[in-house]
Amino acid sequence: MMICGTSLSWYRGKGDKWNESFDLTVKHSMIRLLLTSLLLIVFAKDLSASGWNDYSADIGHGFNIYRMNSFQVCIGGSDSTLLICPSEGDEFGPVVNYVFTESHLLVETLGVMPHPKNSRMQTGNPNQQYYFLIDKITHEVVGPLGSDQFNSNAAVHRKLDWKNPSNPNILRPLLGNLMFLSITVLFFGWPLILVLLIFLVIRHIRKRRRIIEANNA
Repeated sequence: MMICGTSLSWYRGKGDKWNESFDLTVKHSMIRLLLTSLLLIVFAKDLSASGWNDYSADIGHGFNIYRMNSFQVCIGGSDSTLLICPSEGDEFGPVVNYVFTESHLLVETLGVMPHPKNSRMQTGNPNQQYYFLIDKITHEVVGPLGSDQFNSNAAVHRKLDWKNPSNPNILRPLLGNLMFLSITVLFFGWPLILVLLIFLVIRHIRKRRRIIEANNA
């Protein structure tokens, strides 16, 4: 009986150590899953830069905003003709503001600088602006202009109520980001989810075993 008692105590001791080790593994796995999810949320803007956030929006008077990517945010006609659209080598970047006057569509764009994550790519420079004037009837484009040249033009009023380009379908980028995050978390996180489920099952079994041992004592 003494040998059996000793063996049982040794088994329980080993089991407790294994459970502690398993609990620690599960905690580390959950932390990894949480950190992975946080990183995906932080970089969701960059990961979803193409496709989901692109759009075409009618802004009136026969003009459209065309967003092809985060850099190429353009102004064009309703017939898909591009009037202002940055490309490699241009000194101006994406369209950030626009406003209509009686005779013109006035457009504000950012300057250009190397992308901080890839110097071979271009991105908008928020510390530099350029301006364009587009005749509403002929669609003739004047620009890019500096701030002084723009403000001294007769077609520019002293007070301008600028408007920001925006996606008319706000649900599309939101659903796209959620879908991307869900698929990525499932793809990378299913082993951790499996470990978590095993942990919950073992914890339930241990709890029931303790209850039975307490009742038999």
